[in-house]
Amino acid sequence: MKDAQAWSGLTRLREVVAGLRPGPAVFRGEDGQELFDLPDAPRPDPAVPAPARFLAALDNVVLGYADRTRLMTPEQRPYTIVEAALTVDGFVRGLWSLRGGTLTIKLFAPLRPADEDAVTAEGGRLLSFAAAGEGSHDIRFVCHT
Repeated sequence: MKDAQAWSGLTRLREVVAGLRPGPAVFRGEDGQELFDLPDAPRPDPAVPAPARFLAALDNVVLGYADRTRLMTPEQRPYTIVEAALTVDGFVRGLWSLRGGTLTIKLFAPLRPADEDAVTAEGGRLLSFAAAGEGSHDIRFVCHT
């Protein structure tokens, strides 16, 4: 319920959510809070790592949780409000920007080689879509300062 409030900006949703029962699937978070999902939504095995993803600035994934420590540190949070975030295995690992055919990835900390390969592959897919008309493509990794 707190996530719905954080996402929507609305308060006093307890009665609204109660009116939806028994429709949504209900889970418990690590902190004991109720978590809701669509009953037939696909849910991967928890052991499956989340793929690298380039999220848009102000993406719901970054803003839609009351407890954002599930995907980022408190120190990273201010940056993700104004810049587009990169996630690796479901956690914010950096920020990104696209200018022309150059994708710049500002990492908060170095990635493992396999993760860097996954980010590079996903970055290539992003460039082929978002910078298709550019003459060349480049991916640059830099340290966030």
